[in-house]
Amino acid sequence: RLKQAFFNYYFGDDLMFSAGRRPATEGFPANYRAGDEHANSPLAHLINLEFDGVSFKIGNDIFANLSDKFSDWGTWVKLCAGRGYSPNSGKFTQYPYDKDNNLKINDFAGLIIVPYDDGQYALWTETVKAWNVKGWFDTDNDGMPDTMQDAGDYFGFNAVFKANGVGEEISDFLDNTNAFISFALSKTIPHNKRMLGTTDSKTGTSWWIGADMPGFFNEDDDRMGFNFVKGSKYYRSMTYAEDTLIGSIAAVRGKAYEVYYHHKIIP
Repeated sequence: RLKQAFFNYYFGDDLMFSAGRRPATEGFPANYRAGDEHANSPLAHLINLEFDGVSFKIGNDIFANLSDKFSDWGTWVKLCAGRGYSPNSGKFTQYPYDKDNNLKINDFAGLIIVPYDDGQYALWTETVKAWNVKGWFDTDNDGMPDTMQDAGDYFGFNAVFKANGVGEEISDFLDNTNAFISFALSKTIPHNKRMLGTTDSKTGTSWWIGADMPGFFNEDDDRMGFNFVKGSKYYRSMTYAEDTLIGSIAAVRGKAYEVYYHHKIIP
């Protein structure tokens, strides 16, 4: 029942190892709508949930030693592996968190590759594979899900182009505007269980376009922005079926429009 406990250990300035339980939420671009300037890892369009795991980051200076081009491009890589959901009976059962020997462990591995990031314009990519994704199933046909079972495996890919400032000193407003366009692809790999209503493997896609801009009342603190998300029928992100802002917009099938404004009330 521990919420989070993890550490980051740096080998110099450009190698980092991390391990523990962490809330992998509010990654880019979800950090903008949460009012947080700094994004967590991984990218939120594809993954927005907790996990137990390890990660290893290889920074730009390592690649710069291989070629001057890598130095100019700002290239870096991060490898992740972890355990997303333990084999238990579920939170809302008679014995919450009791181990279920009929379930397999939900593991995953991911690779974040940033081929280009010059500080203003960047291209980030994320590739993920998950095994034994869980799902609730109605085994007694009473219309209500009653057991947690292994539904199948999952593959996902996400590419984001982002701009920290639009143009070159066109105006102060554009200099402080952050814009992005994100494309995500998911593929379900069922194990004789229904995933997204079918036992067939399905591929889905999603687009997330948005911008975060200075507000009207306080130039130093206020931020406003908009988001547009369009997901296909069989798109599936790694987030919960939750009624929260980020859970809903990242996982939407169909279209979602959003406008937000952040204003500091208490200093």
